[in-house]
Amino acid sequence: MTGTFRRKKGTSDKWVLTARFGYDPKGKEIRRDKTVKARNKSEAQHQLGLWLSELEKYDVNTESATLTAFSKDWLTKYAAMEKLAPRTVDSYRRLIDRYIQPNLGNVALKDITPAMITDFLAKLLTEKRNEKQRRSNDKRLSPLTVKSVYYLFGHIMRTAYRLDQIPSNPMEKVDPPKGKPKAPKIFKAETIRQLFIALTEENHTYQLLILLDLTTGCREGEVLGLSWNDYDEEAHTIHVHQTVQYTPGKGTYLYPHTKTENSQRDIYVIPQLRSMLKEARSEFEHIKEHAGKQWNPYDLIFYLSDGTPMRPNTISNWFTNFIRRHHIEAMRFHDLRGYFATQLMINGHSLPDIIKRTGHSKASTLLDYYGHAIEENKEVINQSITTTFDNIKKISS
Repeated sequence: MTGTFRRKKGTSDKWVLTARFGYDPKGKEIRRDKTVKARNKSEAQHQLGLWLSELEKYDVNTESATLTAFSKDWLTKYAAMEKLAPRTVDSYRRLIDRYIQPNLGNVALKDITPAMITDFLAKLLTEKRNEKQRRSNDKRLSPLTVKSVYYLFGHIMRTAYRLDQIPSNPMEKVDPPKGKPKAPKIFKAETIRQLFIALTEENHTYQLLILLDLTTGCREGEVLGLSWNDYDEEAHTIHVHQTVQYTPGKGTYLYPHTKTENSQRDIYVIPQLRSMLKEARSEFEHIKEHAGKQWNPYDLIFYLSDGTPMRPNTISNWFTNFIRRHHIEAMRFHDLRGYFATQLMINGHSLPDIIKRTGHSKASTLLDYYGHAIEENKEVINQSITTTFDNIKKISS
């Protein structure tokens, strides 16, 4: 690939950059032009160098590139540049393969219009299919999944526009799909009491895992990534800084990062769980002494018998079966995190404090997903306000 630049006729500060990729089978030159502003020849040359450097990261030497071809090339190179987690790459790939490719994959990038994208998103929201991924009763995709497709599509098309693969970005004229994810339930005290009683019949590993998650609000991968090396017995905290993840190609593995930077935090172990944790540590050290250093090399608190990490869906599947076996009101393992967050809200803790405890990155995410706790407990809040300002009576009387 080579590049040239020239001043645009009739202007003093506009330059036309040209990238040349060679010739197609019919002998036609393959090229891309881009107009930029530059004060002088030196600045124009600098911009040409930056542009050519970016073009080299992608396969942009064909005018007939389809959405599928470009999106897969984009994913490979975007993942490398952004250092995305393998699980994130896998989820993007599944969204492309499962939804984008079957519907618009064979369309040339330059032919994609806002109307086509709008119709595509509407189809995803309304179409009913009896598939494993569609867990709602009406067999429609969740609004959260459709929004994920929308934002992924936006990433891809912005890159295509930046690389001059398309004359304009059609996603700029497409509104985000409507709909909110289903809010997690607020469980009554009686439901949680039933859960506590049922747990006494289970093995100690699952007792500790469920209770620790319920009282710290950890994500599934976070609680499985907890290590004895990060347990501070004096402060009674465990530092969260790694997660256990799973992808079909890689299997179950320990990922040395959390979902966001805010997710790195210290979680507090309540007094009621410390004896259980002490017992678990004693068992771990006994096995480690006999099995050797290669067994459970990361010193994970929760592990399989061979010392390897537990696959995340092992817990969620076990928890679902546990709830059914004991005839407890339906809930998912992730709802324990929701319960923790809503309890903090109901008890009047500030949003900044709740964000730190739960490892969310933004207050808006917390409110969108768990804010219904405030609405459903408005009578409690009203009474609290009344009590707080009770002294007004003395002033007005």
